[in-house]
Amino acid sequence: MRRDVPQPTRILLASQPGLGSHLQQLLADPCFEVTNGVIATVEDLAQALDRTRPDVLLLDDALPGLDALAALEAISRRKPFPRVLLVAATYSIDLSLAQELPACYGTLLRELALTPLLPPVVRGIAAGSTYYLPPPKPSDLTPHQYGVLRLMALGLDTYQLAQALRRSINSIYSVQGQIRRKLGVETNQQAIVTAIRLRLVAVLKNPDQHNLPV
Repeated sequence: MRRDVPQPTRILLASQPGLGSHLQQLLADPCFEVTNGVIATVEDLAQALDRTRPDVLLLDDALPGLDALAALEAISRRKPFPRVLLVAATYSIDLSLAQELPACYGTLLRELALTPLLPPVVRGIAAGSTYYLPPPKPSDLTPHQYGVLRLMALGLDTYQLAQALRRSINSIYSVQGQIRRKLGVETNQQAIVTAIRLRLVAVLKNPDQHNLPV
């Protein structure tokens, strides 16, 4: 009796060529069909989606010229849309927001995407499961970093922080850099937005309440 052979999952890779070739090697499996090679530009992405109709889109947020959130919003309006696995270098506010968009079925750090973890994650997404990176843990921040972050959320700039905490401006710059790295963001504003979103800090109504523990 003849058994129907399951159709392979059609995957479209949109990534920088060097990274894309590594991802393609990891997905060299009979249950996957990587269509169209590796898409290396934003301009080619839309055309490739129309042409190949993939089941899963593996989207690298470092694709030149890519606005990951805007791309996911556009992809989510497609009917049907491919299930997207977004790959990023660090956990960022964009990665957190991406998880709320319909087409985003998974988020994965680049260092993990380059390991044997990738195939089972893609298989799960193709089957309808989701795989989202957990946000940074509050315990990753020291009490002093928490205090600085809370004051940043109140609107204090670096000079005001230095005055309020009786520290040098260079010391505050250093702490802000540590906070950004731990939250996986590039700017202080992104750190504040991420902290509020993850409920690491609260926004107080009275901006004069600066007597927070540091």
